[in-house]
Amino acid sequence: MPRSSRVRCIMGRSSAQTVGSALAPVQRRRSGEMQSRSASTGRSSRLRVRTGYVATGRNVTRWSVETVLNRCLRPPTLCRRTTSPPRPSVTPFGRWTRFRRGWSVSWKPVSRRARCEEGQTMCDSSRHGTSNATLIEAPRHLPISGTYDVAVVGGGVAGVAAAVAAARTGASVILIERTFGLGGLATLGLITTYEPLCDGHGHQVSFGLSEEMLALSVRDGSAFLPVPEGWADDRHPEARMNHRYLVQFNASSYLLALEEFVLGNGVHLLYDTRFCSVCLSGNRIDALIVENKSGRSAIRCRTVIDATGDADICAAAGEEVRSFKTNTVNGWYYSHGDNGLRLHRLSRPFDPSAQGVPLGAGPGFAGDEAYDVTQQMIASRALIRSHLAETRREENTDHVFPFLVPTLPGFRMTRRLVGAATFEADDRKDHPDSIGLISDWRRRGPIYSIPFRCLCAVKTPNLITAGRCISAGLTGWDMSRVIPACVVTGEAAGVAAGMTDDFASLKVPMLQAKLRHNGIKLQVGDVV
Repeated sequence: MPRSSRVRCIMGRSSAQTVGSALAPVQRRRSGEMQSRSASTGRSSRLRVRTGYVATGRNVTRWSVETVLNRCLRPPTLCRRTTSPPRPSVTPFGRWTRFRRGWSVSWKPVSRRARCEEGQTMCDSSRHGTSNATLIEAPRHLPISGTYDVAVVGGGVAGVAAAVAAARTGASVILIERTFGLGGLATLGLITTYEPLCDGHGHQVSFGLSEEMLALSVRDGSAFLPVPEGWADDRHPEARMNHRYLVQFNASSYLLALEEFVLGNGVHLLYDTRFCSVCLSGNRIDALIVENKSGRSAIRCRTVIDATGDADICAAAGEEVRSFKTNTVNGWYYSHGDNGLRLHRLSRPFDPSAQGVPLGAGPGFAGDEAYDVTQQMIASRALIRSHLAETRREENTDHVFPFLVPTLPGFRMTRRLVGAATFEADDRKDHPDSIGLISDWRRRGPIYSIPFRCLCAVKTPNLITAGRCISAGLTGWDMSRVIPACVVTGEAAGVAAGMTDDFASLKVPMLQAKLRHNGIKLQVGDVV
């Protein structure tokens, strides 16, 4: 084959997903080379997949992957052939068969768990506008970047609470965050209201880290709404009947305070790191596969806390998860103009016919697919632009500008675990395995206890959840997703992770004793 017709494509994992939408399943040689038959020329071409440039002969061009595929390859006639019998003859992905001109492999379906156990990942193509072809990523030896007692994935308020609570038990803890700041929607999403810690009738129901992190949010005096009268001290307890125990904080101040809080408690923090997959040993998570500027690596851990908000770890580990298209187009943002700094809370049902709002599938967004996340973010920013233009018209001025816009999509309820128990809003009884109390932020009166079983994974004994991805029904989800509830579940998950690596066998009374020692009330009768 002429040298000029050999094509090498060097790309990373993200590009591999693009290739996956155009190629049939393929098993590469250890050298990374694949052979195909070109339909147009009948000549053989080679594609080398490694880490984004294309070399044709001596000339290097930054072609797109699609250009390379269209010029050199034609799916789906990709296969591997060799002149000697491979070992082993039967692989987890297919069976080798001898032909006249060599050996070839016939493919078979492989479950996600089997791929995880083999250390391989199947790159599924997008459902939107591309084929369902797949590409098998070649196995590789990953460096182990660290070993910890507890790995917390997700740096929102639930992840922060879980990491700090676990570290205070004496465990070594790593907190893995995909962005460059802690707090999640509370800081990067500008959802700057710390919802009530009380029931609206003067009774505080959430304690421990919930109260500690509320005080942290207003510590530097930059809060837009400070601690109400009656809750800041005990001098006017009668005022608690008139004001709920909530604050409105400065997002930037809180982001800085949370980072200091985490590091001050001895937590190892890893920014700009995305969770990729899990390594399973039997039904236990032995390591997390992550990727960042240093490349892909493994983090070994004894227990894992899923605080991603989207149950990403649960889904990767094979747990049953559930999601609904309940999220709307929204956007909390700050504007600055002649009237000073103002916070705008925008939220409206998804309207695919609205001008400037991209067309999506269904009445809302589930938030557990790349297409959904992108479309919701685009639509929300279109809503902000539209609101700015409307404000300028109403106030008859051009001096109104966006001051701060969210950098995270405003998903309130996405994917969550289906656990042994499900938290529901109509279930107001005291549970024997309660790990804390929360109130209804929408109305006065109701108090709920959260069962420990709502946090625990069913199939994976060393996996526990915290925050909005715990096992909850649609009615309970609306209460369990706000900041106080996320911190309550995060603290319980962190304390439990510091105690055991098998949550199914954990003695709940021992966990409850530690939570009470932290000042947490577990039964409704303890606060009313």
